[in-house]
Amino acid sequence: MLGNSKGSLDYKVSYYSDGSGGGTTYKFVNTIEEAAKLVFEVIDRKIENHNDISYCLKDLIKHNINIPDYILTYNRGYQVTALNERRESILKLQQRAIDDLNKVDEDLKSL
Repeated sequence: MLGNSKGSLDYKVSYYSDGSGGGTTYKFVNTIEEAAKLVFEVIDRKIENHNDISYCLKDLIKHNINIPDYILTYNRGYQVTALNERRESILKLQQRAIDDLNKVDEDLKSL
């Protein structure tokens, strides 16, 4: 038996047996096209919220579904931004390590 009192046929699996703590909702579709439409809706919401969509793309690629250019462009930009942020973080850590090494050298010289 599927659905709820509001007429939705979505199937929710709760994280806990008593239904608390959220869960995962499954949507049933008849065709790969319907599934792709749902995935594109999820992707569009994630793009609106500036979230990562790479895991969604893996499933689309796996099922040979054409991905619109705007999604590929967004993903490329998101990944570039994320890598640049990671690079900056690493450079800051590197500078802190250099500063720490210089301090150790100074302490050694003063002994």
